[in-house]
Amino acid sequence: MSNSIITIGTQILGRSELHASYSSGKSLHDYDVILFDTSFPTYGFDYSGSLSEDGSKQLNQDIAHWRSELGSAVNDGKTVFVILAASESLSAKTGQKRI
Repeated sequence: MSNSIITIGTQILGRSELHASYSSGKSLHDYDVILFDTSFPTYGFDYSGSLSEDGSKQLNQDIAHWRSELGSAVNDGKTVFVILAASESLSAKTGQKRI
């Protein structure tokens, strides 16, 4: 059974039950209309102002998940609205050292 609409990263006033968080791992398979806000939340910064190693890993996992889910939704003919956020730059720890 289809749930019709879901929002990720944004909410419809008075309809919080339609919302999924970025880190929810939610599948979009059962939804006809998807409203996706590209303003990813803060994932945790360290003392130097860089995205922490754990935050960086979580962000990369979430981006990969939503890239796959949104791609599948579009391929399945779902209606996908994407709210584009202003471009931001940040430093992220990867756990790898530069040579």
